[in-house]
Amino acid sequence: MRRILSLAPVLAVLTLAALLGLTVPPANAAVSCYGDYCSGKNPYTTIGPGGRLCSSGAYSVAFKNAPYDPNLRVDVMWSPHCQTNWAQVRWQPTNLQIKQDTGYNPGGYYYQGGIWNTAMVYSPVRRVSATACHAYAGCMSTAWV
Repeated sequence: MRRILSLAPVLAVLTLAALLGLTVPPANAAVSCYGDYCSGKNPYTTIGPGGRLCSSGAYSVAFKNAPYDPNLRVDVMWSPHCQTNWAQVRWQPTNLQIKQDTGYNPGGYYYQGGIWNTAMVYSPVRRVSATACHAYAGCMSTAWV
């Protein structure tokens, strides 16, 4: 009897949480990509292995500035979490793409909170290059990384 009474508060809290919709899904329920299945997806909305956004912890591995305006630059981003690359700019491009050395280009790009980015390319061993075009500054491409 003593054991049942000590569980009563725990059961009450769990029941209340369930009624309020405060349940916790399994850790792998939110994962929306893994490996090459991350290619073609938006890094800012895609949840990779471990339940983290692919953009989480990402950093630039290469960049290229426009010839006459250092504020216009294109970056090749790398997600160690999802092992993907994508192109990123902080200005509205007329064209933006990431290309893998196999010729693969996922096409399309997204706007997310002041940042334009391409879809991701799963590329743990392949090289990639980013190209961005601006209406007045022309096009710029990064080195292959």
